[in-house]
Amino acid sequence: EAAIQKGDVIEMVYLKTSDEKTTRMIIPISVGEMVYLGKAFPGLVAFCQNSQQERTFNVTRILEMKAGSR
Repeated sequence: EAAIQKGDVIEMVYLKTSDEKTTRMIIPISVGEMVYLGKAFPGLVAFCQNSQQERTFNVTRILEMKAGSR
């Protein structure tokens, strides 16, 4: 939550649904319960610098997070 308030950049290793690991630089916006195709999951909404878009990530698929550089 501190990263959300400060707008910090976070380096995240994420496991895609295809089981491929990707490293993304994100700016977190919010965390909470999300719903996709009728199923609830813990989600993280963030601006992804890799794709230059706002994305929703399933928290259970985040493998690693650390402070990134701007």
